[in-house]
Amino acid sequence: DFLDKENIEENFDRNESKEKVERCLKQLPLIYTEPLSLYYIEEKSYEEISDILRIPMGTVATRINRAKILMKKICQKI
Repeated sequence: DFLDKENIEENFDRNESKEKVERCLKQLPLIYTEPLSLYYIEEKSYEEISDILRIPMGTVATRINRAKILMKKICQKI
């Protein structure tokens, strides 16, 4: 029973965090959401993202870094 209770709480916390991240992502402009999602959710490399979005790898890196900064600001407000 003890392990089950821990798993339930852990799953609840994980789901709550996931929902918060999704709400924050929805508030980002598309130019930041795409590379961020491709990198962290789909686990693509910068090179793959560059090919998919047809932008230079330096731009991919810049957009991901800017997206992380924006995400932090947005998520702190929620």
